[in-house]
Amino acid sequence: MDDAAAPVTVVSSPAGWGKSALLASWAAGRQDRAAWVAGGDRDGFWGRVVSAVTSTVGEPPFAGEVAAPTGPARLMEVLQRTSTMPVIVVDDCNDAADPGELVTLAETIRTSGTGTRLVVACRGVPNIPLHRWRLDGRLAEISGADLAFTVDETADLFAGHGLILPWPAVADVHARAEGWPGGLRLAAMALGHHPVPAEVFAGSAASEAVTDYLTAEVLCPLDPQARRALTEISVAERLTPDFVNAMTGRVDGAALLADLQRGGAFVTRCAGTEDTYRLHPMLSRTLYHELGRHDRERTVRAHHRAADWHAAHGPPADALRHLLAAGDWTSAIRVAHRHWAEIVVGSRCLDQLATAIPGPDGEAPRRLWFAMALERLDAGDVVGSRRFLGLARAEETAPAVGSAAEPLPFAALELTATRLEAALGRV
Repeated sequence: MDDAAAPVTVVSSPAGWGKSALLASWAAGRQDRAAWVAGGDRDGFWGRVVSAVTSTVGEPPFAGEVAAPTGPARLMEVLQRTSTMPVIVVDDCNDAADPGELVTLAETIRTSGTGTRLVVACRGVPNIPLHRWRLDGRLAEISGADLAFTVDETADLFAGHGLILPWPAVADVHARAEGWPGGLRLAAMALGHHPVPAEVFAGSAASEAVTDYLTAEVLCPLDPQARRALTEISVAERLTPDFVNAMTGRVDGAALLADLQRGGAFVTRCAGTEDTYRLHPMLSRTLYHELGRHDRERTVRAHHRAADWHAAHGPPADALRHLLAAGDWTSAIRVAHRHWAEIVVGSRCLDQLATAIPGPDGEAPRRLWFAMALERLDAGDVVGSRRFLGLARAEETAPAVGSAAEPLPFAALELTATRLEAALGRV
């Protein structure tokens, strides 16, 4: 924030990441005042900018209205007359100004020769030529990753709410929120009534509060078709353009995902990839609940579409996961039987949270328990995998007829589980 060598500083992150709080605390600690430009009518943007700057540097306000055509010249006059070098802060720039006006404001400040700086806060990535300023060394950037809380900061937040929790519990809540300050704040408030962290994200008041916040701040502003698409793809952990098109019937999956990320809709491109994205876990949960709120079969159909896509494109573990979530036990057993070796060898997911898969009602055949054990292993849930393996083994000696008596590859799965458990221990 204090990088004087960068005429423009961009603070970009989705809602609830503390952009305004950061700007306010930073501005309050400066010796010279910051000219603060808040959101409002876009048509009156230049009037608000010039008014904020004149009042900050002690200049008399301009008589009459400062319109867009004259705004840059008026601002230049004020900056060149004053010996003070103010910082102009535009908060919530998505609503405060058109992208073209932000570019004009930045260029006016740059060419004023006064050393004035511009700081803008926005959801997502502003539609301004950041690449040029970045190349010229004239841009400082602060992203959601910079604003995300660490585990230590999460513990401090909870302590501020009078909550002293075991370190694993703090780490668990932090991981589920991925450091999102707004979500952690809501969790801290709810934990006063729910001391078991797992309950906070399993139908508790915090979950409802997070849903209300994300619905109002992230989902409601979206185009209805984009919101519907997000709801349909919320069954998946990894999103590609082809997958989005298959799930929604759209043909612009790549543009949709890129636009959602740029717009700060809690959609993130996965590191090291060009076209693979994921939803923030809390948004994913909110959307998934919306998917089946009025029609449970809508959720089942979405899981079946996802399973069909993964059956064709891989990995088979994801096809298995969706079939289990849809309650299609017969198809799940078939996938596990055909692809168990690929799933065991390809067991991954050390970088994501395990998501619980509903179990069958009543007695289940050992092959279904084995399929569930495979899925849990692929999700990095060693405890769940061993539990299902135990259920499958318990039926191994039970009388069986025909192909059901065929032995299952328990040893391979248990060996992989042991290796994964060791890897998780090292992490």
